[in-house]
Amino acid sequence: MSHGLRLVQRLIETRRIDAETELHLVSAFMRWHGDPAADGTMLLRYLGLPTTAIKVRQSSRDYWLCVASDLLGGDAPAERARLLYVACHRFESQVWPRWKNFSSAPDGAAELSGCLHLARRAGEFPAQRQLRNILAVAFSESNFQRPRADLNLQNIEGDQDECR
Repeated sequence: MSHGLRLVQRLIETRRIDAETELHLVSAFMRWHGDPAADGTMLLRYLGLPTTAIKVRQSSRDYWLCVASDLLGGDAPAERARLLYVACHRFESQVWPRWKNFSSAPDGAAELSGCLHLARRAGEFPAQRQLRNILAVAFSESNFQRPRADLNLQNIEGDQDECR
């Protein structure tokens, strides 16, 4: 997940603009304002955000896979990828057929299942090697943060639908 996307995610979760986010936003807007050829897509690029619906879905999928991986644990990216791959495979074969038409995970669903549901709604689960690459990047960046426990996953899902 890009630095800009992490900052926006944090802004959405906390509903506050901290100093780092403010600096990032001001810098991006200044670059965009100073670029005579800049359009809306360039603003997204300056902000470090996905520029197409496909990239938004992929970023969302990767984010929720990272949260799921964090719940599963593991020390190294390869171990995390293996655990996540097994969980994704199990979810895909046993749970997804029943939940694929749901806009959010059913009430009382385990947090891991809720994360996998959001990830799968955003896109197909990647292969194990790609999972390892996604996790290696995400967890090598010290800024990866899980969403707050009181965050309403259903609201985020609604926001994802608007991006499709």
